[in-house]
Amino acid sequence: MLNLLIIFALRLSNFAESPQKFFPSERIFVVKNMHDFHTSITEVTYNSSEKAFEVSIRLFSDDLEKVLLKENPGIKFIGMATDKKDVLLNKYIQKHFGLLNAQAKRKTMNYIGHEIETDAHWLYIEIPFNEK
Repeated sequence: MLNLLIIFALRLSNFAESPQKFFPSERIFVVKNMHDFHTSITEVTYNSSEKAFEVSIRLFSDDLEKVLLKENPGIKFIGMATDKKDVLLNKYIQKHFGLLNAQAKRKTMNYIGHEIETDAHWLYIEIPFNEK
């Protein structure tokens, strides 16, 4: 599949002269073979009573399935039993996410679980952190 990214180059002076023509009609550059664009949301909160960071990560389900299939050929992620899915998600998170302390040492993470939205998965992690 060919991925294209279209970049519009506008001259801002044209906008000042004629705002109704502020559309990308002057120059269009097409860049071929760009990599796919993937997004996620990560929320990190420090719970002082538990002395731990609570982490929530939102990943789109189709992107997550693709990367898990790439790392675990032959699996069928969508529709998989929760306990088997949690094993794969924990393995993925341990490999691709981390928190470093002041000495640049990776902190231990505890995978809590996940929830499924319409088109996304929320992954939950706890990272004990009682350092000063």
